Amino acid sequence: MNGNDPSGHEADSSSWAGVLIICCLALGFLAAMFHWEQARYQTERDRAATLLTAAELGMARAESLGRNLADPRTRLIHLSGPLLTEAGGAALAYNEAIHWAALFCDRLPRLDSGRHYEIWAGADQAQWVRLASIDAEPGTSVYAFHWSAAPGRLQRIEISAGPRVSQQPPLLSGQIQ
Repeated sequence: MNGNDPSGHEADSSSWAGVLIICCLALGFLAAMFHWEQARYQTERDRAATLLTAAELGMARAESLGRNLADPRTRLIHLSGPLLTEAGGAALAYNEAIHWAALFCDRLPRLDSGRHYEIWAGADQAQWVRLASIDAEPGTSVYAFHWSAAPGRLQRIEISAGPRVSQQPPLLSGQIQ
């Protein structure tokens, strides 16, 4: 077989080389597309798992909130104070036996960076315990929290912007009955 072969065998092998190169490029492209789709699929699976976890946590929180609100030891405390003009109505569900409470406030204004609302409980003017510190979040109206054991029976709830100062009136307050 030489280049003058009238049967055209040499020409066929050079055309096959071009086809083979194109096929290899196509296979490489398909492999890259497969890898890209596999990575995208894994990302979507991870995102779905995260959303499912968030949904399950939300359901668990709702279940916990419902169980704690239905507990006969839970008391509802209507709050009053100067913050109500901005925040609308506010109440605190309070269960001293299980050391759980939830602040209900539809429009709790955000505080400056680094400042938190502090929830205090006390029996008299001398004995106050900080139960929790919360940050207002847009779209959030329920702020549930737990605390460690407080000394003595608590009679009053006060909510301040930052640390409680005895000379400064609380933003929200209410009597524990």
